[in-house]
Amino acid sequence: MAVDSFAESLQRLLYTQLAPQLRYRALLIQCTDLGVLRVIEEKVSGALLADGRIFTVVQAQTQFDAIGAKPCRQLIDDLEKLWTKQHLLLTGPLHFLDFWPPPARSAFWSHFATVTSSPGIIIFDVPRDIDTEDIFKVMGKIPGTDARYLKSRLAATQDGLV
Repeated sequence: MAVDSFAESLQRLLYTQLAPQLRYRALLIQCTDLGVLRVIEEKVSGALLADGRIFTVVQAQTQFDAIGAKPCRQLIDDLEKLWTKQHLLLTGPLHFLDFWPPPARSAFWSHFATVTSSPGIIIFDVPRDIDTEDIFKVMGKIPGTDARYLKSRLAATQDGLV
């Protein structure tokens, strides 16, 4: 697939999955190949820039303090301050999740699945089926890659995406 058509398909994905009329505002992109994940992150950033959208990039590796991974509630509070007025790109892989117990991981994913007060949150990570399978639904694959994109299962009833 040509680079231009790849960028165009990502731009279409953002328009359809984060359209202003949709209630649930988080899009999860998962890919096993970290090189491909980085390219997707760059292309999504480029698509947002090309569209004149304001966004903040938060890298997962910055979610550690002197002790280890930041607590779930602190991380959510910190990110909420950013995503209410602009797009948020949380780039992964999200290794901080590996430090949390299952209830904290579930709280993290459940919180993102219910975000409605943001222009859009895009989370880039490796597949975490055990943590995300009940909360998110695979909506499709990004053409030419092994990457898949997921939306909240709540979108099935509210947004009619499923």
